[in-house]
Amino acid sequence: GKGGGGGGGGGAAPSQAKGNGKKGGSFGGKKYAKPLPRDSPIWVQLSQEQLAPEVLQEFGSDAVAVATDRPHTALYQGIDAVLKDLVAAPEEDITFLDDPNWDQFPEVGQALKPHSSVEEPIQLSTCSNLGCWGVGVGRTPDARRATAKVALAAMIALKAAEIGEVPDLSSHPEFSDFVGSVQPPI
Repeated sequence: GKGGGGGGGGGAAPSQAKGNGKKGGSFGGKKYAKPLPRDSPIWVQLSQEQLAPEVLQEFGSDAVAVATDRPHTALYQGIDAVLKDLVAAPEEDITFLDDPNWDQFPEVGQALKPHSSVEEPIQLSTCSNLGCWGVGVGRTPDARRATAKVALAAMIALKAAEIGEVPDLSSHPEFSDFVGSVQPPI
């Protein structure tokens, strides 16, 4: 009846695994791709040497970009209400241009390069009657649309504040905090 216990200690793995401690990882080297920071504003500037893409020629060369992997957090969920407060007719006045492969707007992609070593899909948002544009970054269309809205809204709010018409964002605390953390270059 009994028996059959034998054969212990079979799969002895080679003991090399121990040597792979913390030594020798080339952090800071080029090996690790650095995506854009998530859920915080990134200030982008189109290169002055290149002609801006036609869609952007009526706008300035500066914009806010935002990247996310989580378009369902409060900041993005509340953005339509923010845009209604900032733009008279968001549905008519705001245009979205999806460019996941940087085919239409390679210049905008280039403007993101100082912040990231990864080429990520982008979507532009423009509001011509307020002269603002923004860049949304994300792997999914949802993420790009949500971030494009937040980026544009941030630019609209900043531009209003610049001319002394500070928008009332008290009912949009997440967005208000977000705009407060934008740091335009001097």
